[in-house]
Amino acid sequence: MGLYRHSGRVPVAGLLWCILLLTPLALIGGAAYSAAMVFLPFIKLKWLISLLFASAVGFVVGKVCETAKIRNRGFVILATVATMGLAYYVSWGVQRFWLVVGELGLEGAIDNVGLADLLPLSLAAWVTWLFENGLWSMRGGADTIKGWPLVVLWGIEAATLFITSWMLALGTYGFRPFCEACERWTTLDVGIAELPVDADDPAWAEVRDGRLEALRHLKINPAEDRHVRIDLATCPECETGDHVLISGIVYAVDKEGNLTANETPIIEYLHMTRDKTNELREFAAEMNEAVALMRADDEELHEDATDE
Repeated sequence: MGLYRHSGRVPVAGLLWCILLLTPLALIGGAAYSAAMVFLPFIKLKWLISLLFASAVGFVVGKVCETAKIRNRGFVILATVATMGLAYYVSWGVQRFWLVVGELGLEGAIDNVGLADLLPLSLAAWVTWLFENGLWSMRGGADTIKGWPLVVLWGIEAATLFITSWMLALGTYGFRPFCEACERWTTLDVGIAELPVDADDPAWAEVRDGRLEALRHLKINPAEDRHVRIDLATCPECETGDHVLISGIVYAVDKEGNLTANETPIIEYLHMTRDKTNELREFAAEMNEAVALMRADDEELHEDATDE
């Protein structure tokens, strides 16, 4: 038994899959993002588009890496930075084209703007012109933003794009175990049991060492604002890829009055034999039945107290 760790493998076929899919998506996405930033009139809409675009890039990269069977989170980060970097570069390179489209129409833009604008020297000249002259303002034409204040806005935009896409990519990719023997991702069975216990119970240390019998030593905590959830990741094709994920769930009310669930991993994908997995499923079924009976008794006591 031991905690799961990705093998770090990046299959050649998976690498090619990522390049062939993410490169054209970055080119098209960067051009579309640039058009949206040029033609949208409101600053709030521009920032919203930045967030949506970054989220879309992160989601796509995470899904593509998962589909390509990449078992290396560092590669996922690198693929996200490369994809967003290419898209961001293209968005700058075609910005002048969209501006000319707004002034002279599509035919005028095609006649006056060429692929040379995508070259680094041309792009540097365009950025320098924007730095010195600015392009847009915060108040309908007055006080055009240029110079270092404009650089600050560019920095905020870039940080928004790269950080958001990075977070979404890793969140989408996840950390589900991969069965190396069968060359496939495991199937996650979420919530086979929800235990009314605390996440900091000392018995979890024994469970982490592979002694599942320690689960029966957990102390019951009937508080309704917290519980522990048990998930199972299993390989449908063999008996060697089973892992258990145990998380503490605490509910809280945010400033807006909404109920939120804060999830903290207690044991993050402990490898188990199929016999141990079956043992855990039996324990989960027993605990679910016991919890249901306990809650039924609590409701009955509450109803009796109300009647009196």
